[in-house]
Amino acid sequence: MFDNRLEPIKILFVANTGWYLFNFRLAFAEYLRARGHEVLFVSPRDEYFPKLESAGFRVIDWPLGRKSLNPISEFRALLLLLRIYKEEKPDLCHHFTIKCVLYGSLAAMISHTRRVINSVTGLGHFFLSDRFVIRVLRAPIFFLYRFLANRRGTRYIFQNLEDQNLFEQLGLVPREICRLVRGSGIDLQYFSRTPLPQSRRILFASRMLKEKGIYELIEAVSLAQREEKFAMIFAGSVDEGNPSAISRQELDAWQSDGLIVYLGHLPSIREEIEKADIVVLPSYREGLPRILLEAAAMGRALIASDVPGCREVVQHEQNGLLVPARDAVALKQAILRLLRDETLRNSLSDAAAKTALDFGEENVYSSTLRVYEEL
Repeated sequence: MFDNRLEPIKILFVANTGWYLFNFRLAFAEYLRARGHEVLFVSPRDEYFPKLESAGFRVIDWPLGRKSLNPISEFRALLLLLRIYKEEKPDLCHHFTIKCVLYGSLAAMISHTRRVINSVTGLGHFFLSDRFVIRVLRAPIFFLYRFLANRRGTRYIFQNLEDQNLFEQLGLVPREICRLVRGSGIDLQYFSRTPLPQSRRILFASRMLKEKGIYELIEAVSLAQREEKFAMIFAGSVDEGNPSAISRQELDAWQSDGLIVYLGHLPSIREEIEKADIVVLPSYREGLPRILLEAAAMGRALIASDVPGCREVVQHEQNGLLVPARDAVALKQAILRLLRDETLRNSLSDAAAKTALDFGEENVYSSTLRVYEEL
């Protein structure tokens, strides 16, 4: 057990949605509060503000356009964040997602906030997109990363070693300020193992984004359903603020065609994992996908793309199957293989449940707290 030697401090968690803070950082904030620290949440106002406030936390509205590239509105967002930092005078700021890392680091520097944690939870649209405007923006954004990473009192937390190595190779951050913390922590008691239901039910649970491999999954399902009967369940929100969002119209069309059952956003995914035999995530790249960890903890057979993040969780032929990213045919073959081979499903299920033990909340939270203590 980690021996916490950190004196009580005031911490700001800064993200681009309240949804992210509620779903991925609330439990850690409660962990910190139980150890005497004060945690405040900062994000654009959304429907998750009341939920965070109901948990006993103060939430500060920071208007930020996630898709905006307008220099005037972006400068205004930076000034508003700077005002928050000057008014709140935090001891430490913890930033999540690219805009928050950049704007938060700038606001911390100008406001003389001395301790900054920047979490790289995945590379996302900015690194994966080939849009012309994104390619043009990379050079100045990379310059900002390099400039801000040289500031004393900064640490970068990565969820997988491949993302960390990429940032180092691009010269964005020096190795000495990088730390590896695998994931955001899962509740191993809540996501405890349950028997496989033999339901012929496959679950995809994520935000509805192109980079999650949704188009390839739809193609694979269309091909596989010609050979085997099974239900393909989609669960997750339509992320309208993201440039790569899958539209509700597309989801409705796939459901009308009988390819999927779309459940939308669910308050908890546990019940759907319990109903499923297989959980699939054909993403193009991940930080460390929580859905795979939660499904592993519940003993579900896994299918994922052979990409950074996913292969941190899935070991091919041991606790799941890995397929090449963007390859609908290989994905279809993996789906059919697991549907047809009960013995393989069971053996992968056993191994997956053991894998999840390394990603429990206590391990992740104590590792993060150690990074705080360094500063």
